[in-house]
Order: sequence, then C-alpha cells, then structure tokens
Amino acid sequence: MTIAASSSTPATAAPAASDIDLRKRTLRKAAIARRKTVPQSERERAAQSLGRYGAALFALAAPGAGTETGDDEKPGRTAVGNAAAGNTTPDDSTPGNTSLTVAAYVSMGSEIPTLPLLAALLDDGARLLVPRLGSGLDIGWSELPDLTRLHDVTTGGCTRRADAGIARAVTATQTAVARPSHRPQEPDTVTLPAEALLGADLILVPAFAVDGNGTRLGRGGGWYDRALTFRRPDVPVIAVCWPWECAAGPLPRLPHDRPVDGMLTPDGFRMLRRG
Repeated sequence: MTIAASSSTPATAAPAASDIDLRKRTLRKAAIARRKTVPQSERERAAQSLGRYGAALFALAAPGAGTETGDDEKPGRTAVGNAAAGNTTPDDSTPGNTSLTVAAYVSMGSEIPTLPLLAALLDDGARLLVPRLGSGLDIGWSELPDLTRLHDVTTGGCTRRADAGIARAVTATQTAVARPSHRPQEPDTVTLPAEALLGADLILVPAFAVDGNGTRLGRGGGWYDRALTFRRPDVPVIAVCWPWECAAGPLPRLPHDRPVDGMLTPDGFRMLRRG
C-alpha cells in the first residue's frame, strides 16, 4: 500500500499556497490515521530493521559517495543494501572514518522508533547530532554521546531522564513503544546553533511521505525546511518513513520545501532521481 498523492496540477492553473497547504494537511491526516493501525509487533520489527542500517550508512556519508542517483553500484547504496540483507563484509560494516558526523533525530509519536538505529550509529563511532527545540521550535542541535543522556521534555524544560537500562539494552520491546509526546526526547548536552549542521556528513529526517522527486511531507511546522538551509550542498539528506509512505505520485510542494536525496524504510533503502 502506498500513499496516493494528488495528481499534478496543469501549469496553466498553478494552485495557490493555501490550496497546497490544504492538500498537505489532508495527506498528513491520512498518514496519521494509517499509522494508528500499526500493531505493536510491527513497530518492534520496524525498529530493529532500521537498526541494521547503522554501519552501512557510513558508506553513504563517506567522502566520494555523493548524492548522485540512478547507479545501484555506488559504494553507499551497495553497502546499505548488503547490511539490510545481512550480507555485510568487513569493508561494508566497518566504518572507514569514525569521525563522521550524522545529524539524526529521536523518534516520537507514530514515527518508526529510531533508538536502535541511533545506538548502532554510536556503536560504529558516529558523532550524533539531534534536534534541540528549546522552549519553542528554535533551530538548534545537541550532540548525543550516549542514549542515557536523553530526557523527556516539556515546554518548561527537562523533566525525566531516559531509563539507563532501556537505553543500554535497546531491545525491540523497550524501544518500539509509541511516544505520546508532541516533543521528542532531547540530550542534556550543550545546545548548538543552527550552523552546527554544517558539520554533518549525513542527515536523517522523519517524513509522513516522500515522492520520487524527493518531495517530503513533514509535520507542517517548517522546522526541517529552515534547518536544512544550513547543510552543505554535497551532504545527502535521507527521509525515514514507513514503506507505504513512498508516494505513488507527486506530493504537493511549496517553493520553500527542501527536497531529500533518498528514503529509508524498514523494507529497504534507495536514492531518488530528483527532477
């Protein structure tokens, strides 16, 4: 099952921004409704499947991997595919540069739980950056050196540290529970400015849907569209979503919407032919 995006509008009748926003809200509402039907067992499997991609993502972030599309033999895509199939070799699974920085995110709500993936990236030597929203929707980042440094957050600040045993074990049953909060957990480390994203070699972002041109449907607040203005142009941006959220047709898009270069689901990974 895939999201049926609305058909493209003829060039002679370009839709108004308000119409595009309405179409986005409709698709977003449908995506949320579909996610609510996902059983706990499927969430657990999805979380662990994402975790298998940790080491292989280093190949995509390595110098020379680039963001070109359409060549299945590019080093990054080959390594990611091998890891997903359990066919890793020492060259596939061992990072060649443990100083690589990955900007990722801590999942919340109906998103695929990302703690197993974050744990795998940390185990393989990545420096992790995750969003830091502060008191509102400020563009900021914090380094995540260890999953035990995560806190639940309210508008008043940090309220509860992530359970250390949960963070260390990172098993499916411990990490796949949907977080009801509208705020992701954040580290208790120093808040870095928006410009910190300039140091990232790979960027992972959440999505409700992605189409073949790299258009991403987000939560509607524009946080990532603003944040991604600070990424280096050669750094790949990968959207993480459920398999059925790979849109069959073009998604509504506004001029400020930042495209992604690839999509990662529990079922697989692919780079996109952006048009």
